[in-house]
Amino acid sequence: MTSFKRFAFLTILALCVSTLPACNLFKAPAPATTPDTAEVLEAQLQEKSQTIVKLETRIQALEKQVALLEKENRACLKSDFKTAEPGRLYQKARNLLLENNFIQAGSLFAKFADRYPKHSLVDNAMYWQGECYYSLGQHKKAIEIFKRLTQTYPKADKVPAALLKTGYSYLALGDANRASHFLKQVIKRYPFSSVAEKAQAKLSLID
Repeated sequence: MTSFKRFAFLTILALCVSTLPACNLFKAPAPATTPDTAEVLEAQLQEKSQTIVKLETRIQALEKQVALLEKENRACLKSDFKTAEPGRLYQKARNLLLENNFIQAGSLFAKFADRYPKHSLVDNAMYWQGECYYSLGQHKKAIEIFKRLTQTYPKADKVPAALLKTGYSYLALGDANRASHFLKQVIKRYPFSSVAEKAQAKLSLID
């Protein structure tokens, strides 16, 4: 029995215990000896019937209240679960990344990005997904993810790092021209950032 149903049951029981004895429902009526006595008994029976009807009405109202409370409780639990689930999924992916389990981490980051495209961590998830491919030496897949990130979320915090790693990935593929292009984009768009310093250092090796 849930806490809501237990609450309703106890309330109904209390009402019955407090009301029914006062109505003398459990006492046998006195024998009808006179017309006046019969009228009194009939009035008492009517009063008892009205009391029962009132009790039934209150029980129905309580049952509706319990049903509403249970519905609200389920909605709250569902809302809490939805709020917590993205965080659990992202943290699990991050833990796998820290363990250098790039395949499973990348898969979970991809799942996060697909499932929660409007979440505040979606750009992080896509960036780390690209990093997983980069670490596995799958540079073409890494470039695909990094470019998708910069195009889909152009103002996201991870865009500078994604541009930098796009340049790194092209360089790893031996495409110095495209690598140089993206590294220069980093320097041009984010001139006083740490990623610009890294881009400049890498460009000096290409030139």
